[in-house]
This record gives sequence, structure tokens and C-alpha cells, in this order.
Amino acid sequence: MLWFLITTFWKSGPNVTTTLVNDLDYIEERNSLQAGFKVGEVSLFKDYKLVDAKNLINNQASNKKQLYICNKGNK
Repeated sequence: MLWFLITTFWKSGPNVTTTLVNDLDYIEERNSLQAGFKVGEVSLFKDYKLVDAKNLINNQASNKKQLYICNKGNK
């Protein structure tokens, strides 16, 4: 769930240095869509900004689309 929140926020363009991981407005908005699952707060990330969570889990998330080419030389 945390990965879902971080990547969703990251792609939509919020300020990662000021947006909380446990953004209650965003959680409420997502849950109102009735997508077959619910998102909620993660107590581990209480008062963490998105950038803090990214640094904590050493996430290489980016809003850039990337495609890595596999090394075909090693079989």
C-alpha cells in the first residue's frame, strides 16, 4: 500500500518535501472511488513527508518513464 501511495503521489506531481505520506485528504479521495480495496494510514510513517519515506526505503522512484535494456551478452 505504501508503494502505491508514493508512486501515485509521485506521478501526480505533489511537492514531495511538504506532502505527508499519510495525507488524509488523499486517503479519503482514494477510498471514495470504491476500487475494491481501501487505503489507510501507515503508523510507521506518522508525520513523514514523501521524501522522508523515499529516503528511508531507498526508493529510486521517479516521475520519469524509464525502460532499461537487458544485457544480452551474458547467457
